[in-house]
Amino acid sequence: MRCLENRLARGALRALGYGMFMAVGATAVAAGPSGLDRGLSIGKSVAAADADAGGAKAAAHALIMVIGAYPEGLPSLRGSARDVDNARAIARGFGVADEHMTVLRDGELTLDRIEAARVALNRLAGGDEELFVYFSGLGGLDCADGASRPALLGADGKPLSESAFERGLRELAGKTRRVIAFIDVGWAPVGETADAGLTGKYWHDPATCAPAGATRGLAVGKDPYAGSNFVRLTGVADGEPAYDSPELGGLATHAWAECLAGRAVDIDASSGLSVHELQACAAAVQRQLVAERLPAALDPAPSSGDALTAEVAETVTGNAAMVIADAPVETVAEGRDGPDPVAALRDILANADQRRRVILRSSQEAYRIGKEEVAFEVHSSHAGYVYLLMVGSDGQTFDLLFPNRKDADNHIQAGAVMHLPRASWRIRPGGPAGTDHLLAIVSDTPRDFSGLALRAAGPFSIAGATHANTRGLRVATERPADASTPGCARRAGMRTLQIVEAEAEAAPARSEPAVGPDCVNSYGADLIAIQEIE
Repeated sequence: MRCLENRLARGALRALGYGMFMAVGATAVAAGPSGLDRGLSIGKSVAAADADAGGAKAAAHALIMVIGAYPEGLPSLRGSARDVDNARAIARGFGVADEHMTVLRDGELTLDRIEAARVALNRLAGGDEELFVYFSGLGGLDCADGASRPALLGADGKPLSESAFERGLRELAGKTRRVIAFIDVGWAPVGETADAGLTGKYWHDPATCAPAGATRGLAVGKDPYAGSNFVRLTGVADGEPAYDSPELGGLATHAWAECLAGRAVDIDASSGLSVHELQACAAAVQRQLVAERLPAALDPAPSSGDALTAEVAETVTGNAAMVIADAPVETVAEGRDGPDPVAALRDILANADQRRRVILRSSQEAYRIGKEEVAFEVHSSHAGYVYLLMVGSDGQTFDLLFPNRKDADNHIQAGAVMHLPRASWRIRPGGPAGTDHLLAIVSDTPRDFSGLALRAAGPFSIAGATHANTRGLRVATERPADASTPGCARRAGMRTLQIVEAEAEAAPARSEPAVGPDCVNSYGADLIAIQEIE
């Protein structure tokens, strides 16, 4: 069993564009492509979250919708209670505290109640929230207006167009820090599953309309919402069946919980797990679960990396580069004895708030070692605090270039341009020849990097590219410097999801004050590369 899982996982990882992958004891070794953009680790693994409630974030909320009981004539999903447990575990992995999870089940999820929940999410949105939206139930078809569209079935058996559901969440993502949606339904009927103890998660009356064919899924690199504040995951691709187990719940949800709990591999050794890494792991685990129970139901495993990449891509829309959990196992990059610091910078870039536009430019593309001075300019759409980080050509350290001991004034106005270095300090390349990677961060509130193992290097501060520092850098970028103050601590109880009748949408959005400006997590970022030459 474990051997099959490992073969499937390795195939998924190769399909994502990675080269060598092998396990060494409990440590995974991976070589990742330099061009893969990923994101900031915003949560913890399920195991870590269960052990340490401190991983929860004050502005993270979850809406968990699970339907197991449907009207007579429709399948009942006996594993729905397990779906609730697994969805809550996934939400913890994303950094959501238990008190910020709203669970709706069965009769609470008629079509009108689902709309009321959507309205409640919009009421909650104040600008800096991170929202996890989960739905488990039956998939089907919306046959309104003579069309045939994939749909989610409410507890009353009525269809909700999946595209309309997604559109509402995308609009919500434009008003919040991020929205992560997970939909565990089937998009096609299944054959005989009784002997396997499984139930198909799909129902449709063929007398109403016929399926129109595949209409969902986007190839990697062609998704217009890639790099946004939104990501939508589905358990299976369009035209594929999904399964419910009384013991495990939805197999797709169970697979995701397993991967967050420790099965997923941090392929690029950045210390974070991206949506794409987790989805590749979950696809392999889910395929194995089906193979063990219904071996005849599976098509042959994808024989090429391109085929499996497409299979995974069809179940993800939006920012697949987003990192949503810390890697539970430390990994090292090929040819290194630790994590990849450049991948860690890409993590931070991919999880930047896309509503904030930051541009970093260098005065030249290449600089002669020891002879030419380096200069930059930072453009920012929003007011905030500028931080300039570098991984040098030797790839051994994170260098905090700005602010520094000679220049601590790092505030920038909205729409302004900051020119660096200033008169009190200069930067000159010191070798070796190669590529420097520089990340500019503009955060709404000050950040505190003192938790890293920093040491002085002239006016600058540097930290070794260790696992502790790659994780610490992500945490410091994500958290305001004053996050532990009483005002920020009270933020956790300021707003909760309050679901009322859908007709109340015109009511005031919030009765409580917005989050104070000192407690905002959001930041913008840009990453560039420059060359050091002889």
